[in-house]
Amino acid sequence: MKFRSKLMCGFVLLVIITFGFYHVAFQMNSEVIYRLESEKSLLGEARLIKNIVDTTNMNAVDMEKLAVMLSNEIRARVTIVDANGSPIADSSRQGSSADRRRSLARLPEIQDALRRGVGSAARYSDTAQTKMIYTALAYKTASHSGVIRLARPQSILDQNGAKMRSMYLRDMLLSVTIALGLSLVMARVLSRPLVEMTAVAVGVADSGISRRFDVTANDEIGALARVLNTLGDRIDAQMSQLEFEKERLDIILRGMGEGLMVLLTNGTIILVNPAFRNLFSFQGDEEGKNISELAGNGDLLQTFNEISRYGTELVREIHVPESATTLLTHWVPLKVDQSGEGIIVVFHDITERKRFEEALARSEEKFRSVVECTLTGMHFFTLEANGDLVLTGANPAADRILGISHVPLLNRRAEDIFPLHIGEELLEIHRKVADGQWGPQSFEQRVQDQGKTSYYAVRVYRIGVMAIAVEFTDITQQRVLQDELRELSDRDPLTALYNRRKLYEFLTFESGRAKRHARPLSLILFDIDFFKAINDTHGHHRGDAVLVTIAQVVAAMLRATDIFVRYGGEEFIVACPETDGEGAAVLAEKIRGAVAGHSFEEVAQVTISAGVAQLGENDGIEAFIKRADNALYRAKESGRNRVVYAPPE
Repeated sequence: MKFRSKLMCGFVLLVIITFGFYHVAFQMNSEVIYRLESEKSLLGEARLIKNIVDTTNMNAVDMEKLAVMLSNEIRARVTIVDANGSPIADSSRQGSSADRRRSLARLPEIQDALRRGVGSAARYSDTAQTKMIYTALAYKTASHSGVIRLARPQSILDQNGAKMRSMYLRDMLLSVTIALGLSLVMARVLSRPLVEMTAVAVGVADSGISRRFDVTANDEIGALARVLNTLGDRIDAQMSQLEFEKERLDIILRGMGEGLMVLLTNGTIILVNPAFRNLFSFQGDEEGKNISELAGNGDLLQTFNEISRYGTELVREIHVPESATTLLTHWVPLKVDQSGEGIIVVFHDITERKRFEEALARSEEKFRSVVECTLTGMHFFTLEANGDLVLTGANPAADRILGISHVPLLNRRAEDIFPLHIGEELLEIHRKVADGQWGPQSFEQRVQDQGKTSYYAVRVYRIGVMAIAVEFTDITQQRVLQDELRELSDRDPLTALYNRRKLYEFLTFESGRAKRHARPLSLILFDIDFFKAINDTHGHHRGDAVLVTIAQVVAAMLRATDIFVRYGGEEFIVACPETDGEGAAVLAEKIRGAVAGHSFEEVAQVTISAGVAQLGENDGIEAFIKRADNALYRAKESGRNRVVYAPPE
C-alpha cells in the first residue's frame, strides 16, 4: 500500500473512531438528556401557570378552564390541587373522586412540591399503562395555596428523541463525508513531496541519476528535502568520481605488465588486457567468449573448474607450450557487477624465475656437497624477530671438531648450546652480520674449558635474510707453535733472556705509558768487566757459562714487572717501570754486589760495571739507552766494578 493511501486511511479511521465515540455516547445518554430537557420544559411551563394563578384571584371554575386551555397548548395534562392534595382543576376532568383525591396527596411529586416547592417524577400513570413525566410546582395566592402539576407522556419525548437522533445521524453522515473529502485532500497535499522524493530515490536506485527536489517549505518535509538534495549532490559527485576511477582503473588494468582476465562464474570473459593476449598469443576477440572456447590450454580450464567448484582463492602454475613459458596464476572470486559473481585472474610470467630457481637449486646442491665434504666446521644460524640466534644446521666437520652431534641441538638458541664458545660480545657480532649492519667478520676465538685452552679461527658471513654461516677451524696446535716461535724469536738462545727486539717493543709501550701518566721509568745497562780475558784464558765455553750464571743471579733479584735483556755480547739491560733513577741505582748496586760475591767455576770472581738512567721528558728510546750507555762508559773510565747514575736532563 502506498504512503498516500496509508495516510488517507489513517485520517478516515480517526474520523470514524471520533464520530463513533460521540454516537455511542449520544445513544447512551440521549434518554436521560431528553427526560431532563422535558422536565426542564414542564417546569418552565408550570412557572408560567403559577405566575398566572399568583397574579389573578381565580375560582375553581376559572382554574378548570385555564387548565383545559393550557393543556391543549403545551400538550400536557394540567392538574391544580390545594394544600391538602385535593384537586381544584384537572384538564382531563377526572379529579372529583375521593380516591383520586387521596392518591394525589400521596404522589411523590406532590409531596416534594409541598415540602420543597418543586417536585418531579417519571412513572407509569394509575389510570393507563402509559409512562409519564410529572413536574409539580407549589403556588400561593391571597385566598389559598396549592400545587400545579403537569404530566406529559413519555411517547411525546420519544418522538422528539427520534427526530433528534435522525437529525444527529444526518449531521454525522454529512460530517463524515466532509471529513473523508478533507482527508483525501490532506493526504494528497501532505504526501506529494514524499511521493516526489520516493520517485527520485527510486530513480537513483535504478539508474544512479539524481535530480533536485523543488521544495520551498520550511517544515520538516522541507528540511528532509534539503537534506536529500545535499545527499543527491554528494551522490552525483561520488558517481562522477567513481566513473573517473573506473576509467583510470581500466587504463591501469589494460596497461599493467601482468596478464589480467575477468570472467563471470559461468565462464564468460568480460575483460582481458593486452599482456594477457601476449602471454597466450591471442588475437584480441576473447571478451564475450566463454573460457572453454579458449582451447589449447587444459590447465587454464581445469583451474577454472576447480575454483568454480570450491569458491576459494587459488594459486596455480600453468605451462604454455606454445611460448615455452611458465605462468603463476592467482584466481580470486569477487563481485563483478549486478549481473552476478565473477573471478579475477592475474598471470605472472615466472619463466625466468623458474630457470633461476632451478639454477639456484643446482647451486645449493653443489654448496651442500662442499659443506658436507669440507674439513672446516660450519654452523648455520637464523636471527629470530625476538633477537634469538637459533642453530639451523651444522656439517660433519663441526661434529668432528667439537666432538659432539649437532642433530639434537638444532632449533635451539646459540647461547644455550655453546655457552663457552659464544658470549654476549660474539652474539652481538653474529646479530649485526645477520641483519646486514656489518659485513663478513673474521677473528680468532679463545675457549677455555676444564683447564684446557683451545683456539679457533672464525669467519661469520651472511647467507640470506637474517641468516648467517659461521666457519671455524681448530688452530690450537698452530697457535701453540706460533707462540713457541714468537717466544723463540723474542729470546736469547744462550741465556733464555729477552733479546734486543723484545726490549724495544717493551720500551715503546712503557715509555709511552710513563709519559702519559707522568710515571718514572729507569734503565740499568751493565756489562762484564774483562770478559774478553775470560774467553781468552778459559775458553769460550767458560765465557758462555759465565753469561748464563750472571743471567740466573740477576733474574732472581728482579720483579715480575721488570724486564731483563741480553743486549748484545756481554752487555745486559734491566728496564724498571715505576722506578726512578735513585731506586734503579740502588738495584744496580745490589746486582753489582751479588755478581761480585758469586763464585764462578774455574773463573772465580767476576765483576760488572753499570750505568743507570731515568727516562727524560724529551727522551726517545735511543736517547734513553744512549744516556745509560754514557753512564756505563763513565763507570768503566772510573775503574770498573762500580755503578754510575745519569740523572734526567
